[in-house]
Amino acid sequence: MMCCFSRRRIRCGSTPKGRQPRALPARFLLACPAGHLDDFPWVYYVHRASPCSAPLLELYERGVTGRAAEVMVRCRNCDVPDRSMAEAFGDSAEKTLPRCRGRNPHLKMFDPDCKQPVRTILLGASNAWFPITLSALSIPISADPVAQKVADL
Repeated sequence: MMCCFSRRRIRCGSTPKGRQPRALPARFLLACPAGHLDDFPWVYYVHRASPCSAPLLELYERGVTGRAAEVMVRCRNCDVPDRSMAEAFGDSAEKTLPRCRGRNPHLKMFDPDCKQPVRTILLGASNAWFPITLSALSIPISADPVAQKVADL
């Protein structure tokens, strides 16, 4: 449903004949313990599992930090309240998200029997790909570059 997020306000599926629907990358995905990945269920999430006849979704930020609590999603075609993405994480996520649909689009596989709970993950977050965080800090001995060179030698 990412095709609903467009600056040109096109509806999902309303593309010229023979062309792929427009899609914009979003930074949220779903993952389950079995290793399935799926698009975030935007329409389901913002409408709180209630159907909308013509969803037209908009993603916006209320702040500058990019935290999930500041990222909001709204439907411009109905009167459901805007929803914070913070509700898609942590303990509240189990109540607000559907069960796993068993998708692995990057492998072109589908497991219709998977019904495990899902977790929202951030696409591009380094902690999703690398299990260890390392830091390096280098403090020069002297503020004078000539004295630093002498100390290094």
